[in-house]
Amino acid sequence: MNSKLAAQRIIRQGLSHPQFGDPVSVVKHMAGIQAQDFEMAKWAVGIRMQNPDLEAVNAALDSAKIIRAHIFRPTWHLVPGEDYWWMNRFSAPFLRKGHTGRFQQLGLKETLLQKTRKLIHKFLFARPSLTRQQILEVFQSHKFKPDPQQLNHILYDAELEGLICSGPQQGKTHSYTLVEQRLPTPVGKTAEEALAELTMRYFKSHGPATLQDLTKWMNIPVNTARLGIEMNRSSLDFQTIDGKVHWFTDHPEPARIRPRPFLLLPAYDEYLIGFTDRSFAIHPEFIPVVMTSNGILHPTLVYRGKVLGLWKRKPGSKVQEVQSNWFFKPNQSQRNLFKQSIGLYQRFYRRH
Repeated sequence: MNSKLAAQRIIRQGLSHPQFGDPVSVVKHMAGIQAQDFEMAKWAVGIRMQNPDLEAVNAALDSAKIIRAHIFRPTWHLVPGEDYWWMNRFSAPFLRKGHTGRFQQLGLKETLLQKTRKLIHKFLFARPSLTRQQILEVFQSHKFKPDPQQLNHILYDAELEGLICSGPQQGKTHSYTLVEQRLPTPVGKTAEEALAELTMRYFKSHGPATLQDLTKWMNIPVNTARLGIEMNRSSLDFQTIDGKVHWFTDHPEPARIRPRPFLLLPAYDEYLIGFTDRSFAIHPEFIPVVMTSNGILHPTLVYRGKVLGLWKRKPGSKVQEVQSNWFFKPNQSQRNLFKQSIGLYQRFYRRH
């Protein structure tokens, strides 16, 4: 484990010294937050706020100031609504290229996808939002009965086309809405401008990080990632750590606020998911426990940048009670800080 690397990253991620007053600022700083576990993604935003507030996060999502969509890698991400248009246009070609074979396996030819896009547009244009089940019913009413995998990829295709994105919650159910209605003012960037902007945001929030980290995080070819670094070369510095070149922006100065040395990090948090090598924070023995072979990255107990164990919400708990699984026996100070971090987590949910 590399203490210096962990210390720099946890500051840049806005975790140890949270500097953001609102959820949109958090997401914009991070460029994107992985969000297949929706509730955990909300906490990923909240834990980076000076005053974690679930109501503020939900309001930003419902008002489209934050959008949940498939951006960058082929999974859900939270991204700023104002940046959605150009982020989608940049990342969609890379995502589509990686799924060409799967679309073919599922029998989803371009002619069929054109028809499904038209149906989705027609019915969403007349209604503010539709759930996944409601879209399926639309298809079924038109004599088309896609299986679950086909439906998943039809919706994925519509996202990559910039046709649909996340809509307001319908109770506890996610919905889709038309991008043209939810985000009516397109903000354009050329592919080169988007690459430069995303590269800079990545190293500002994740640095020090390697070329390989950037390549994987943005889901782009190595040569494209090199170009992104070159375009920002005057604003980036580098250092060699463990034999690898790591890029970063200027050295961060911790905010003059009370630090948070102990953190309940959510599942799939960017502090760990944002890098190819996680040994800077996790003892090698426990890496397979923290992130399983099928890609599940569990919620972690983190003390001064180091993963000390796992945690989860106690099943059936109405007050966000927490169960812990320590890898190392904690001292009394760590136990006390752990209790404080639980309090922060619980206040996030109680505040509203």
